Amino acid sequence: DSTLMDLYADYLIQHNKLWGILPFQFLNAARMVPSKEPLIDKMLMASMENAPKLAGHTLILLDVSGSMDQRLSSKGDATRIDAAAAVGILAREVCEQV
Repeated sequence: DSTLMDLYADYLIQHNKLWGILPFQFLNAARMVPSKEPLIDKMLMASMENAPKLAGHTLILLDVSGSMDQRLSSKGDATRIDAAAAVGILAREVCEQV
């Protein structure tokens, strides 16, 4: 049973239209519409599908100090930790060995 959102997401994936969406924006979308988290995750992974792989070993460290709880912008709810987590998720996908 496909909804309009599912169909539109499939269109975006198939036509490679996800390149302009920042990683933390996918996390915000998943937070706002938890029932669509699997679909949003699929879109996040598809957005990195054609990214070149980083060779070698990669260590990912995320700052989780108090300052990371500040919002990225006064116009949204995303925090610095949201952005860092999104980059960590994507690094896991594009790095050869994490």
